[in-house]
Amino acid sequence: MKGETHSFAVDWWAYGCVIFEMLVGTPPFGDSEHVSKQKIVNRILSGNPHVPRSVSKEARSLIRGLLVPELDRLCWREVQDHPWFQHGSLPLNWAKAAKGLLVPPLRPRLRAEGDHSQFARWKQDDRVPTVHGPPPSAQVQDYTML
Repeated sequence: MKGETHSFAVDWWAYGCVIFEMLVGTPPFGDSEHVSKQKIVNRILSGNPHVPRSVSKEARSLIRGLLVPELDRLCWREVQDHPWFQHGSLPLNWAKAAKGLLVPPLRPRLRAEGDHSQFARWKQDDRVPTVHGPPPSAQVQDYTML
């Protein structure tokens, strides 16, 4: 909506979309090119995405807690304390994450800046936005400031 603003809660909603797509392989509200925009909007507004049973119980709970209307959405502390981040083979160390001290489990070797060899090949007619934009603002807030 024109002139409408959003709080940090929209970032949590987007994070739920990212987690869903990484675990399932499709977006949470539109899984094919044939889904109309109105149907996608209706799915979003329902606040009840279908999460496949192949996704763990903890991950389903987290996704459902993030992909709901803002008033019902999990907040920072609830996300941080969520079982999906606390259990498993390697619980997330939030203190190290806030300081940028976590080492990712997979670190592909890059040949040069802008090396896209780790990504799937795009069809010629796909319009892919560039990853080279302006540098991020020096005033980016970290989550310890929230």
